[in-house]
Amino acid sequence: FVSRAWNDTFNGATIVHAAVVITGGTADSQIHPSDFFLTMALANGFKKHYPALAQGAPTYQKINPLGNMPTTAFEVDPHVDLGRLGNVIVPAHGNVNVIVSFLVLDPVADVNDNKNVTLSTGSH
Repeated sequence: FVSRAWNDTFNGATIVHAAVVITGGTADSQIHPSDFFLTMALANGFKKHYPALAQGAPTYQKINPLGNMPTTAFEVDPHVDLGRLGNVIVPAHGNVNVIVSFLVLDPVADVNDNKNVTLSTGSH
């Protein structure tokens, strides 16, 4: 299930970040970014599925207030960014928390309607 979701704007596009809690089944399983899809209603009334990003969420440069050297800041904690991690094991009967990010290039009906994330099953 999606515990929370938020949006960022990056190069004119919307990036949706969804904090997902995955509960394991009877055996360990491996999940990948390609297992996740976001469904959003478009401004034209249609719906569209967006695949999760297969790379880390965008970063940006932040100026250090104590010096002039910029540092890299992460939109999503790299320790839970599924796109950056590539895959994780969900232990049998256990829970895993990850952040899954999606690039949305289309005009959508409501950018805050961003929690309709599905996990495909059985491919890994």
